[in-house]
Amino acid sequence: MENSKLHSIQIDGLGTYGGGEFDKVSIAGSGKFTESVKSEKFQVSGIGTLLGELETKKLGVSGTCKVEGNVLAENIDVSGVLKCEGNVEVSEELRVNGMTKIEQCLKANTVKGKGFLEVKEDIAGEMIEIEGVLNCGKFLNCEVLVFTAVGTSVLNEVGAARVRIRQGYESVTKFLGPFMPKILKENKVVASTIEGDEIILENCEAKVVRGKNIKIGKGCRIGVVEYSDQIDVDPEAIVDTVNQI
Repeated sequence: MENSKLHSIQIDGLGTYGGGEFDKVSIAGSGKFTESVKSEKFQVSGIGTLLGELETKKLGVSGTCKVEGNVLAENIDVSGVLKCEGNVEVSEELRVNGMTKIEQCLKANTVKGKGFLEVKEDIAGEMIEIEGVLNCGKFLNCEVLVFTAVGTSVLNEVGAARVRIRQGYESVTKFLGPFMPKILKENKVVASTIEGDEIILENCEAKVVRGKNIKIGKGCRIGVVEYSDQIDVDPEAIVDTVNQI
């Protein structure tokens, strides 16, 4: 329901505003806000630029949106390109079906989609289920991580109760290989440390994998595996050292 006490803004051409509190903001052209914005909905199907922070119940991006400050939202749906130079906090769900790049930290209850997600610092959440490219510069911490790698993803440290990493679209990358960028030619994950209770890995390169029940699948190259209950290593995987702890 729209808030009758607040006015809405619709930008179909070119528009520049100072900022403030609104009901609904819709940018179909090129819109710029020079200060922070608080709104019920913020929709960008054109080009949107915010020089301050954004607080909204729902952020939808099917065009291109750049936010220089932090983003605080209940739900975010990205089918275009979202770039944030601050932190992003999502109380419910972040859906990534396009490209999302965050310069600082991401905190979200649920992250889902098929696309590109890059976070320069930490990722924290309950459920992360993505198919595509996932890059995390520092620590990825969640209850459940289900990731299907399309291209090469780089993670630093991963900590989760359940981790499932698998490769996707092998036939597509083989067919289009000569025409694809290098980062998309190999469906794999490169990580420093992966820790969890239940871990299943495919096409993963990691220095250390540590957990309770671990399955190392084909295409994996692991330095050290430390497990407490069960270990299963595919004959096509390479593991330098296995320790029961």
